[in-house]
Amino acid sequence: MNRVPRLIDTSGVLRWLPWVIIAMGAVLRIVRFLHDRALWGDESALALNLMHRSPRGLLEPLDFNQAAPVLFLLTEKLAGAALGYTGYALRAVPLLAGLASLILFWSVARRILDPLGATVGLAFFAVSDPLVFYSAEVKQYGLDLTLAMLLLVLILPVLEGSWLTRWRAGALGLFGVSAVWFSHPSVFLLAGVGLVLLGMAFLRPSRVKLVTVALLCTAWAVSFLISYLFVLPNTKTVQDELSLAGGGARAGETSILRQVLTQTWDSFSYPLGAAATATGLAAVAIVTGLLVLYRRNPALTLTLAAPGVLAVGAALVNRYPWGDRFVLFLVPAVILLMSAGVDELRKRTWDRLPVVSIGVVTLLLAYPAAVSAKGLFKPPAIKRQEIKRSLSVLEAGWRRGDALYVHYVSQYALRYYAECEECGTLEGWEARLRGWDALTDVRPVPETVFEHALKSRPPDLIVGEGQRQSFEQLTRQLTPLRGRARVWLLFSTTTNQEFLLYLLDGWGRRLEVVTDPEVALYLYDLRRAS
Repeated sequence: MNRVPRLIDTSGVLRWLPWVIIAMGAVLRIVRFLHDRALWGDESALALNLMHRSPRGLLEPLDFNQAAPVLFLLTEKLAGAALGYTGYALRAVPLLAGLASLILFWSVARRILDPLGATVGLAFFAVSDPLVFYSAEVKQYGLDLTLAMLLLVLILPVLEGSWLTRWRAGALGLFGVSAVWFSHPSVFLLAGVGLVLLGMAFLRPSRVKLVTVALLCTAWAVSFLISYLFVLPNTKTVQDELSLAGGGARAGETSILRQVLTQTWDSFSYPLGAAATATGLAAVAIVTGLLVLYRRNPALTLTLAAPGVLAVGAALVNRYPWGDRFVLFLVPAVILLMSAGVDELRKRTWDRLPVVSIGVVTLLLAYPAAVSAKGLFKPPAIKRQEIKRSLSVLEAGWRRGDALYVHYVSQYALRYYAECEECGTLEGWEARLRGWDALTDVRPVPETVFEHALKSRPPDLIVGEGQRQSFEQLTRQLTPLRGRARVWLLFSTTTNQEFLLYLLDGWGRRLEVVTDPEVALYLYDLRRAS
């Protein structure tokens, strides 16, 4: 007899362990929130929009190459107006979404997977560091994931054979009509569910009425089209920027296909959170789970898989950015499929080779668990631009007559912390920036889609012209600083630092250096060459 499974079943471990895992996942998310890391480039750029725009103004195209769903912006605006525009206030909504996603994932996993497989999936979901990270970021991607789980909770009874009653149809209709205003990729989720329901309406007309499904899909489509008109100018700008960075349509379909395949493989590491060395194993588990679940419940399996297929199709025609945070909404479905595959492997190998099952689970869980455990004490470096200490040093060390060079990415955080009265950083700097006439209307950088939050006022303030600059451009830009006794240089990225420091070390001498993750502050005397 198999002693271990009997011990697990009779001791009731699988009845209380999931709640321990949920509590552990909640602690990871709350601790990450309490770390209060500095807002990085995109976060601070979005925060500036929230600070300076009225609720009505948030319905118009956003500044600084930002795009976000309308109701997400209004919710964040409400939090900022009520609590102040601090990192804590603006990250409160993503945190609540992250905590809710733990409960929602378990409520789905326990219904479609065996107890052990559901528990393994929940453990991976709880400790995956990208999921923890997006529970404490001033962006909408964590909410994308939570809404994906909520849709599965609502549609699952119908997929399991229950009637599509008026109450269920009403709940799905209300969810879909509002979801597209909170989450851009929810359209792929709703389209996938709509296609499955249409198929069921033809195959099971007694339980799923075609008229009901048609009304649902029409309501979803109308709501999406209206919301799309609001966000189209922003999403087009972001899409253009991503296309320029990745080759896009101008590189031809072959290049786009290659990019999609590469990003798909990379997505196992991020945003899924698996170890790079376990990518192949995770892929096999997902394919296995897809086959296993399809035999049990084809409608459910198609519901899990369809949004990803639709998103890939949109990416191939250059209408949706594929990979990274943009596919975070697919992670719950991927983890469910992977867990189903792992559980199937356990069933087939436990009696003869239990070490195989134990090894597979260990390989998949060990890395994300270790990363998250480390993150309890020190947040991972991903998208960390810990600029607050450098800003404090800049504020304390600033003297009359000093000059400042701000790297292009750093300008958003500099302006945000100068204007955030509740943040307690760079007090008085908003007046200094206004004294320099440095606060600017939005102006695109030449030959790019990027926009400035600050404008240069040489020789006192110089703002980098773009993320990628040639040595000649940097030389031209920094020439007005030559001869100054004290020149500060602020970076929240490592891009071009080597060029710039090589240049400045030839013009003068370095007086002070402050470094933190992805951030550096330098003070130079440029009166004479070293």
